[in-house]
Amino acid sequence: MALRTVGRFDSDVMSNMHHGMSAQRARDGPGLFRVTTACSAWSYWWVTDLSAHHDHIFATEALLATCAFAVGLAHWIGDQAIFAMDAFFYAGIAYVVTTSALARFWWNSDPFK
Repeated sequence: MALRTVGRFDSDVMSNMHHGMSAQRARDGPGLFRVTTACSAWSYWWVTDLSAHHDHIFATEALLATCAFAVGLAHWIGDQAIFAMDAFFYAGIAYVVTTSALARFWWNSDPFK
C-alpha cells in the first residue's frame, strides 16, 4: 500500500515511515514552505531585534540567506531530511508561540507594538 501511495519505496521512505510518518507526507518530500516557515520561526527574535535597531535591510538579507541555505540543505539531503524538517517546523512554531506569549504576559514587555 505504501508503494502505491508514495510512488517509490527505498530506505529513506522506509525510515520515515518507521518514525511514524504517513505515506502521504513521505510522498510530499521536504517542502519549500515548511522549511522556509521553520527557518523564519527560529529566526524571529534576532530578525525582530535587528529591525528594532533600524537594520531592516540587513535583517531581511540575513533571513533570506538563512532560509535559502536551509532550503538548499533540505533538498541536498533529500528524503532523509523529511522527518528532521518536520520536527524543525513544529518546534519552531512552538518556540515562536511560547516565547511571544512569555514576552507579552510573563516578562511584562510588548513585542507587538
